[in-house]
Amino acid sequence: MSERTTHSGESASWRSPSFSERSVFQMLLNAEFRGRREVGEQLRDAKVFELDQDGSLTLRTSGPMAEVAARIPVELTYLDADDQKAHVLLHVIDGFVNELEFFREDSGHVQSIPSEANLMAVEVNSA
Repeated sequence: MSERTTHSGESASWRSPSFSERSVFQMLLNAEFRGRREVGEQLRDAKVFELDQDGSLTLRTSGPMAEVAARIPVELTYLDADDQKAHVLLHVIDGFVNELEFFREDSGHVQSIPSEANLMAVEVNSA
């Protein structure tokens, strides 16, 4: 199936990640975590579908299975455009990248994506 319905009810198709989305992938991959190489290979040819107005993405990937330590092997923390803390979580389910989740700690809507300038921390989950 190549079309899905967006959060606003509009029809949308899977697409290649934007330059800014790819830069977020790279920030996540800069961290050392179990399964990193396989996750990187999956993200190289990933297709994405926007889930919500915060920019969260469902990902369609292929490649070698990633044996990660936890469903969320790596997370970014950054300051959003209005200096509120925001996060990006990489979800891996059954060895395949499934979602890139964006959210703010104050439950407001995400206004920007992370960059080297507003990045506060990269956390690896080794549990």
